[in-house]
Amino acid sequence: MALLRASGKYTGDEYDLSAVLGDSGEDSGIPHADVLIRLAETAIEFDDEATAAAREAVIERMGEAA
Repeated sequence: MALLRASGKYTGDEYDLSAVLGDSGEDSGIPHADVLIRLAETAIEFDDEATAAAREAVIERMGEAA
């Protein structure tokens, strides 16, 4: 989260980081927070099947370049 906070200072964007701690991230100001949070959560849980599904959701929402 420190990197996001630092990048927000650089770009002038404000993010409510408390919104992404155990939440859907809807009110965080971070584009596509819900799918990104799900991807991060599944990755740290070492759940390969759920991580693959979360990756697909990110690609579907954000495009192949994501």
